[in-house]
Amino acid sequence: KHKDLGNKLFSEQKYEEAAIHYTEAIQVPGISVRLLGILYSKRSSCYLEESQFNLAMNDARQCCEFQPKWSESYVRVGQVFMAQNEPRMAVGEFDRALSLDKDNSDIKALKYHATRQVVLANGDKMPELFVERSQLLWITGQQHVENGHKFRFGAQNVAQDLEKAIQEYRKGAKVGNTEAMYNLALSVMDATHDFKTADQLLRQAASFDPKWPNTTEQRIGVVEAQFMLGLHYHYGIYVSENILSAKMWYE
Repeated sequence: KHKDLGNKLFSEQKYEEAAIHYTEAIQVPGISVRLLGILYSKRSSCYLEESQFNLAMNDARQCCEFQPKWSESYVRVGQVFMAQNEPRMAVGEFDRALSLDKDNSDIKALKYHATRQVVLANGDKMPELFVERSQLLWITGQQHVENGHKFRFGAQNVAQDLEKAIQEYRKGAKVGNTEAMYNLALSVMDATHDFKTADQLLRQAASFDPKWPNTTEQRIGVVEAQFMLGLHYHYGIYVSENILSAKMWYE
């Protein structure tokens, strides 16, 4: 009864009230260990939504104690670490979760985002997610890239719409625009967690010469895709972790 009420209140975004009912459910005598793990996970989510990070972490750890073979236990710990701006710690927890549920695309996506934050926090080279410029619009497919950026990030008189951004990037990718391929890969990972398609797009973009023929102008999307593939091998995102492969792509 209390668990169901907690679920209903949580869905209504009444997190403080939901936590009270989860607490009542936890205190019911004779409750199973499995259900205790679920309840601690749910209450942790409530605390997380309320930015009570210490309480959220305590419950997430309790969930791991009661449900050590449940991937969601470690996902919850990782999410608290992310909220506390500790992405490196979060990556470790998402790895633990993936060791229990290796094909879970949602967990892979969480690890992907945490890994990106690690790179940014370390001040490492990070591919630009958005390139503002007015030149090179004549390049095949470039207008689709510009339109995709507007939909993806929002612009004056243009509302954010990731689906429309994907449609524009896809049009650019079809005519061989490497910047479109790279941004389509990132957008697909963000929107649908389709890492297989993203990996194919990154490899396609990475296969091009980084420079335009007969010029010193960089072909945007090639080096960025190569770096992202290195990142994936470095941290085991979609592909198996392989430092040698990572080094090859980084270089």
